Amino acid sequence: MPFLIGVFSKQRLHWLIEAGICAAPVVRVMVSHLWLGHRLAPYLLTPCRMDALLLGVFGVYVVRQGALRISLERRPNA
Repeated sequence: MPFLIGVFSKQRLHWLIEAGICAAPVVRVMVSHLWLGHRLAPYLLTPCRMDALLLGVFGVYVVRQGALRISLERRPNA
């Protein structure tokens, strides 16, 4: 992840994080259908769990963006 953050611009990084979050359930379904012998594979392999990891990265991204942080501070119930 540090390599990707260094290589991509802020705008592209935003789309990369969102694409990874959306792709993880698809990868999980594909792995569960392809690896029928391993029932735990969709729960243990990193590409299948990248949505949980990238949600944390997205949280840090939102906090570090000035405009997004200020709008969240103005609306504490959000």
